[in-house]
Amino acid sequence: MHKVGRDEFLWRATKRSATHNRYFPEFTDLIAAVEDALAAFARQPDRVKALFGRYLKHLAEPDAAHPDLVAEAA
Repeated sequence: MHKVGRDEFLWRATKRSATHNRYFPEFTDLIAAVEDALAAFARQPDRVKALFGRYLKHLAEPDAAHPDLVAEAA
């Protein structure tokens, strides 16, 4: 089983909101999009806590199938 890192849920949400299926003509555009997404998370501490809560739930039941983990991975 793949071990989920504590920052993986945040990174998945960042990719989904900032980079997924988007074209960046320059690498600096990609960096700016990720920085903007992370700045938005900095203004939403409850959302970040919820994402890390999923990590804690995963640790509590590492062998159980979590439908929300499958949805997050997509």
